[in-house]
Amino acid sequence: MKPKILIVEDEIALLATLQEFLVIEYDVVKAQSGERAVTLIKELKFDAVIVDLNLPDTHGLNIIKLVKNRQPKAAILVLTGDGDSDTVKKALDFGAMDYLLKPISKLQLLRRLKHAVHTRKSDL
Repeated sequence: MKPKILIVEDEIALLATLQEFLVIEYDVVKAQSGERAVTLIKELKFDAVIVDLNLPDTHGLNIIKLVKNRQPKAAILVLTGDGDSDTVKKALDFGAMDYLLKPISKLQLLRRLKHAVHTRKSDL
């Protein structure tokens, strides 16, 4: 069975590209808003969550907090254009395993995601 991942991203084109690329190795669920992400996190169990920080209806840090509270074993990766050092620190303090800046190559994203999922499974 493929690991299940949630991608929270409001850019439709990027969301579609990520899903198309990652569906080969992962069971991909996508959310275009924080509200949809919250619903999915409450209903489904994920091995990993990839979250953008600048969502139209909430800040990605709120999604990170929710994942850590409801699914503490899920690996969290931030994929964002916000490279501010305070934001990076907050995301990592809130429980993100990795912080990736856009644009990122598909290969680099896949490697970091595999590492995060493998690390979380090893911690069990």
